[in-house]
Amino acid sequence: MEEKKGIEGKMEEKFRKMGAELDDLVEKAQQSENDLKSQMDELRRKKEEAQKKLQNLRSATDEAWKDIETGIKSAWSDQP
Repeated sequence: MEEKKGIEGKMEEKFRKMGAELDDLVEKAQQSENDLKSQMDELRRKKEEAQKKLQNLRSATDEAWKDIETGIKSAWSDQP
């Protein structure tokens, strides 16, 4: 009977540790998800900016091109 209780105690302790590990993994997964969402939002913002600059480039005259060239090059260099 003592052996049974000893094994039960060890198993309960193991389950507690497994539960704590699962909780840690869930927390890490949530943090990673938040980080990825933030990175995705930033990339979407940069894409929209670059898209606007591309539209400006397409409609620019030669004179206007000189004015927007620097902005376009800057936006392009910011891309990962």
